[in-house]
Amino acid sequence: MKRGQDHWQGFSVRTGTPDAVVQALQAAYLKAIAPAEIRRKLGEAGIDPVGGTPEQFTQYIQSETAKWGRVVRERGIKAE
Repeated sequence: MKRGQDHWQGFSVRTGTPDAVVQALQAAYLKAIAPAEIRRKLGEAGIDPVGGTPEQFTQYIQSETAKWGRVVRERGIKAE
């Protein structure tokens, strides 16, 4: 997961994906962002990779959805 002032990114998989697959994807991501050289290059691009658990990412998505849902409702924002 990546969180920044303006945006965040993350990986998601279909509901029901076996835990072993989710864990393997998480491990591969954490391994990919671990080397200092990779973190340095990402930092130069303004990216601060944040590792976490699938549960933490789910909680983050839920909190962002609730926060922005309130903004949309309170301001009466409609799709064009």
